[in-house]
Amino acid sequence: MRIRNAFKISVGNYMLVFKNLLFKLLIFCATALIAGAILRLQINDFITHIKSVLEEIKNIAVSVYNGNVDSSFSSLRSSLDGFYQYLSANVGNFLGTGAIIFIGVFVYRYLGGMGDCAVMISVNDYMTSMSRPHFTVTLVEHFGKIAVYQLIDVLFTLVFDIITACVIIGVGALTLSFSVPLFVFLALSVWVCSRALRSTVISQVMANILIVGKTVKDGFSDGIVPPKGYFGKMFVGYLTVTLIYFYLLASSAIITFGVGTVLLIPFFSLLYASMREVDYFTINKKKYFIDYDNIVVPKELRENDENLLNNIDI
Repeated sequence: MRIRNAFKISVGNYMLVFKNLLFKLLIFCATALIAGAILRLQINDFITHIKSVLEEIKNIAVSVYNGNVDSSFSSLRSSLDGFYQYLSANVGNFLGTGAIIFIGVFVYRYLGGMGDCAVMISVNDYMTSMSRPHFTVTLVEHFGKIAVYQLIDVLFTLVFDIITACVIIGVGALTLSFSVPLFVFLALSVWVCSRALRSTVISQVMANILIVGKTVKDGFSDGIVPPKGYFGKMFVGYLTVTLIYFYLLASSAIITFGVGTVLLIPFFSLLYASMREVDYFTINKKKYFIDYDNIVVPKELRENDENLLNNIDI
């Protein structure tokens, strides 16, 4: 029910996908141009080596799709060995480059994520009053709290990603030597579960800060642990959506050569925002619109309405 309602709300606000996409593209181009101007490094050798690895990964994906699971893993291992040897011989040259790239990615995630915050606020306006405020106006009007929340979110996500990477490395140390397919399965499982868990714990924090207007301290203390009975439902919901997202992302990357991912990424940003809003309204027992003809009324409010009607003489 929650996923279905969130999907309908996302479809009703589909134009936000293109507005958020345009915003992210502008931020990406600006960040990439600035980072490229700072770097001014010749990375042809790096591109040559990484292209070899990516080519092998693509071949594996095609082999798996055709039912031949084990045929290409040895080639991938050879490409990875060559790539690691190249990196080992050029560690000093890549330290500065890596630092600049890391800062560029951090800045892009910070600024680009502001668009997702504006999307969530717009979705909240739609669900409460069926209004569709202008994307840029929403971003400017709420810029202060968006900037504060987004910094917290990027840092929180960074910590989560580091922990996830450490777990995946540990899984690789245990399984990669004797079974590459098992490592891929476990690594993807860890990544999907980690993303779903992060969405679960940050969902109401985001709503508290951006929608309710609470401070960062109150937003975290009141929202990082969902109320009793909701954590499992929220985790399963985000896990389901994340699995669908990963499947469609991988499929579109292969079938459409990456073109489909251009729309998938901002659409699922909208879907995640809609799910967080649905969770917020459900947890706080509030009515919300799905569209002009459908409004969700919590059971508690329906019972109150019935009690009010019982006291009226007709």
